[in-house]
Amino acid sequence: MSSKSKESRRSRSKSMSRKQSSNRAEEEQRLRTPDTHVALSTSQGFLEDLETVDPSDGSPGGEQFTPGHRDVLEKSVTLPAIDVNMDSLKQRVRRYREDKGRPMNGIHVKLPSVRKTCARHREDSLELALYCETCKECMCYKCALAAHKDHNVEPVSTAAKKKKERLLTRRNALSEMVEKSSQQLGVVEEKCREAKVRIESEILGLMSTIDRRQQMLFRRLDKDKQAKEEYIQEQMTLCGQEVGLIDRALCKEDSVEILEVVGSIETGLRSRLRQNPSDLASFDHLKLDLSEQQRVADRINFSSSNGGLSLDQHMTRLKPMVPFKLDPKTASKKLRILNGGKQVEYREHIPEPVGSRRGLHTVMGNLPITTGKHYWEVSVNRSLDYRIGICYKTADGAPSAAGEDKNSWVLCLGYPNRFTAMHYHKRVLVFSPFYRSRIDGIRKIGIHQDYDLGYLAFFSANSGERKLFLYAFHAQFEKPTYPLFYVGQGKLTIHTGLSVPKDLPTS
Repeated sequence: MSSKSKESRRSRSKSMSRKQSSNRAEEEQRLRTPDTHVALSTSQGFLEDLETVDPSDGSPGGEQFTPGHRDVLEKSVTLPAIDVNMDSLKQRVRRYREDKGRPMNGIHVKLPSVRKTCARHREDSLELALYCETCKECMCYKCALAAHKDHNVEPVSTAAKKKKERLLTRRNALSEMVEKSSQQLGVVEEKCREAKVRIESEILGLMSTIDRRQQMLFRRLDKDKQAKEEYIQEQMTLCGQEVGLIDRALCKEDSVEILEVVGSIETGLRSRLRQNPSDLASFDHLKLDLSEQQRVADRINFSSSNGGLSLDQHMTRLKPMVPFKLDPKTASKKLRILNGGKQVEYREHIPEPVGSRRGLHTVMGNLPITTGKHYWEVSVNRSLDYRIGICYKTADGAPSAAGEDKNSWVLCLGYPNRFTAMHYHKRVLVFSPFYRSRIDGIRKIGIHQDYDLGYLAFFSANSGERKLFLYAFHAQFEKPTYPLFYVGQGKLTIHTGLSVPKDLPTS
């Protein structure tokens, strides 16, 4: 009995195996036969369905993609006038995915997924029907009654409409800005072309002037050459005449005739004949000294009045000077720096440092000036002895003598309450059309430096009053300059980081 059951089981197993093999063969035959009833749709819905077909792109639902389906799609499907394979389908799917979050201007924007129900009340599945303008978020009616009770709340449709209007306004403004910028590009190109033509014309005018000067020098040179040639020709003629007379004298036999010929030679021709100077053929006396003109040519540049600076230089010249402070390392021992480097005071009780130059109690600013326009002010606080200006830093880092050398330019106030301008031991009395007593005198002085133009000016800058011109230096600054202060009595307070006033007088 057991043997029969075993045989029956074996027969059933063989039958099932044959059936499975037959089914597999039919399935393979069916897969190898093109399905002419397949309809390929290029609509948006079909492309969306295809997003779940390719698991190689990391799409959800890739686990539902069976090997049989993959074999069908990987084989070319041939239809009348249609030739579609898997690569083209993938490309179309990829393009569709990219286009879903791309706006009209071509900038790819990945749109976030949007939820429609309230995250705080998931169990109720409440719709996000309201918008809180205060918190800038959507919410349900329960949130509006609780967390957003006192906030500015409105329906999402109203809020979306307002946001769209704002976005439209912003878009129009941006479009207008782009249009104006595009027009400015054309204007910049045109103005640059005009500037090049103008510069070329000005340089050609300068070259024309130099060319005329060159032609004048050439005419003078030709005139000098002609004079030298005439002189040499005359000497050659005299030499020839004397040679002829000498030959006549040598042919004479009579002694009296010989002596007469020799006498005429000595009294006539020889007195006119001179030895040619060694430098007769040289024109070194007409050498040109163009060193000054060369320096002027090297300084040919755009003037500041027509804005002829690069953008960086122009912005550097316009922006206020970085606020500087007094540098304690450069201060004299008799000076004390106060108020975070904004004030300097003279200390009478401190003895004069040994080895120092008596009376030169100076201190410099901590930042150099290398380009641009700068302006700062100094409150003199009724001090009766001070000097204010700029200087170069010496080799040892110490400030130069205030106005007593070629490296400093200062305005001085001393007894009897009169201003003088000092530079390189030279003093110029500063005349002011107004006289002020010692108590009611100038309480604040403004200093304006234009490094590139070599200009340093001083003004009366009392608060609430019109600025009055005092004095101006004109120099060519070759090294970085530093603000310089000398105090012989009282104290000075500096005010830095100021913009250059537009109403500064020039005289």
